[in-house]
Amino acid sequence: MILHELLLNKIQLDEYVDCLTDEYDFSIRYNYICDAIEEINDTGALGNRIEVRYNPGEKSNSAIFDFLDRLERAKKIYDELKQYGLDDSNEMAKELYDYANILIYNKKYKYVYELLDSASNLKHIDSQILLGRMLAYGLYDTKRSIAGALDYLTKAADNDSAEACLEIVKLYDFDNDYVDPVVAKDYCEKAILLGSEKAQERINSSFEYVSKRKKIEERITLGDPKAIYELVLYLYNKEDSSYVEYLEDAVDNKNVYCMLFKAKLLYQQKQKDDANQLLEECIQAEFYEAYKFYADINTDTDFYNFDSNKGQEPAISHIKQYDLYRDAYLHGIDECKIYVAKAYYYGYPIYVDKPKAFLLFKELSNNGNIEAMYYLAKMYENADTVEMDMNLAIKLLTESANHGNIDSMNELIQIYSIDQEFINPDLVRKYKELKEI
Repeated sequence: MILHELLLNKIQLDEYVDCLTDEYDFSIRYNYICDAIEEINDTGALGNRIEVRYNPGEKSNSAIFDFLDRLERAKKIYDELKQYGLDDSNEMAKELYDYANILIYNKKYKYVYELLDSASNLKHIDSQILLGRMLAYGLYDTKRSIAGALDYLTKAADNDSAEACLEIVKLYDFDNDYVDPVVAKDYCEKAILLGSEKAQERINSSFEYVSKRKKIEERITLGDPKAIYELVLYLYNKEDSSYVEYLEDAVDNKNVYCMLFKAKLLYQQKQKDDANQLLEECIQAEFYEAYKFYADINTDTDFYNFDSNKGQEPAISHIKQYDLYRDAYLHGIDECKIYVAKAYYYGYPIYVDKPKAFLLFKELSNNGNIEAMYYLAKMYENADTVEMDMNLAIKLLTESANHGNIDSMNELIQIYSIDQEFINPDLVRKYKELKEI
């Protein structure tokens, strides 16, 4: 029986886990190695006279520490075996890597780096990649070091690991201190030659990135004010931190597109006052795309609750909100049209004008607005400004409900429950279940 069979075949991975969770003492593994050394010393070869027995030892609270101590001694003994021609570095490295992963699984990180480093010295590629990731991202209580990560990953890449090449690409693509598109591309191309489909996808994406960015930058040089915003948004979506510098510079230069974008980021960060300051500057500049966002976040009730305010004196904040929606709609911001239509429908905070509401709802509904479908259906159902058409009303409500509109679901439940012509218990159950989802 050769050494790695003696060490590996008799103790399986689940038994390693048991040991590390204090189920078994690990002394038997060390005894195997000592027995092998003793046999070598006696005969000059491993021989066939070793009788291997496997009996789990008694439980030990210090099993993991005994194991690590014995593993260190076993490594020294293993070095001595080399002189007898029994060196099997691949098996030893794999064992070290397996133990490291068991420790990670059990969240015992103290010796993980040491085990993987030993395996790396035996040219174990998976260990080199794992060490690279640990150092790159500070995993498993490891201090972050990009230089150290690149050292291990380069060793694995030099041994033709496509996975290691891709890890290197990530660092040279995104780490601010190490960004180098040329090196990133070289390693990506190497990974492709090694058969990596992910690398091919990545390099295609990189070409698209460079191409799109170049086109945007050409528009910036031509003075297109929206181009710098598109570059900021593109970098932001690519998680490229350089967007911050471009954004701040554009805001300082009063680029309204970027001012609106920064206002949205500030609002997400719960910095409403700072967001409003930027939005008010956009409104003063008559940048209508900012009107809706300002109106959305500056009202003293839950959104634009027309129904509950019907018949009451309009709140000043709602009048201002409506004016912003209307001005934006009249200057081409179509998403504000629904708010104007609802204002005419409810007569809040302006006068009732059902014919105007009907025309706006119909136009929006034809363009796929599910909220407008609900209101248009209600007008057909109640013969409100238009001839009653229950079939068309149900069709509109069904389309709206199937796209998630709760008001439409409630209306269909009502119709299918009590309207004698349309009673349908199955559909009532369907829309009740859909509401719960």
